Amino acid sequence: MKKIILLLAAFLILGTPVFALETSTTTQAIPQKREEIKQRIEEKRMELQSQIQEKREEVKKQILEKKSDVKTRLQILAQDRVSKILLQIFERFEAVLVKFDGIVLRIETRITKLNEQDISTTESQELLILAKKQIEDSNALIAASKIELKAAVTTETSREDIRNTIEICKTSLKKSQDALIAVIASLKSVEGSDEELSVE
Repeated sequence: MKKIILLLAAFLILGTPVFALETSTTTQAIPQKREEIKQRIEEKRMELQSQIQEKREEVKKQILEKKSDVKTRLQILAQDRVSKILLQIFERFEAVLVKFDGIVLRIETRITKLNEQDISTTESQELLILAKKQIEDSNALIAASKIELKAAVTTETSREDIRNTIEICKTSLKKSQDALIAVIASLKSVEGSDEELSVE
């Protein structure tokens, strides 16, 4: 039993320095490993940061491309819409001009009938010449405006310019209508004129 105690005491005495040596080596290695881990984490963070930055740039680029595509599509849709509206407006203007031509034919027929009855229609004929001239001017203006605005839709023409052009066309048509009304009024004032003519 003494032997066992002595062996145990010897083991404890001899084992302590070895254990202490291993502990001190481990204690010195921990800060070094900690630094290595920190360095690896920093490297990974820098790597990830550059990847994140690249991805951000890609996303920004994609967003800008999509915005550009959407903007282009919206511009095309707006141009199509404006073109359709202008087409409808000019179709109405042209329909009014066709109606004016029909009224001119009826007025000419009426003047011919009155001349056959030996009724003087000089004033009405002079007014009719002025009305025809005004209708021709309106026709030319509307044709030119239609071409101009069709080309202007694809450029950066302001809405105000388009509105002004349409208003000028409307004013010209109104002058043509007023000229025809003056011819009809002069025919009604002539004796024996009982046929009904009107500009609607």
